[in-house]
Amino acid sequence: MMDDMFKTFTMAKLYTSQKKYTEATAIYKYLLKDDPHNKEYINALEYVEKKRFKIMTTPLSTRFNQWIDLLIHQSSIERYKKIQSTLEQKTKKNEVNT
Repeated sequence: MMDDMFKTFTMAKLYTSQKKYTEATAIYKYLLKDDPHNKEYINALEYVEKKRFKIMTTPLSTRFNQWIDLLIHQSSIERYKKIQSTLEQKTKKNEVNT
């Protein structure tokens, strides 16, 4: 459990920026207990809860497809790096031989 001294608006914003919406929600609710009419807290909590709900309601098939796309992209980057490395090695060999 997080110490109360770390339950600040800044920490909640940090969690939000890191997409740790559950943690941010808990802090905003904590802050609203002391200041229930704070519009900034209320708006931030609404935003975070919408984000949380969107993630929770994203169909598993969509998430799986996104994951596959990321794997394919990563694989392409790795192949590109290998090709680039091979070309650099060949270039160095050609420079030494000339």
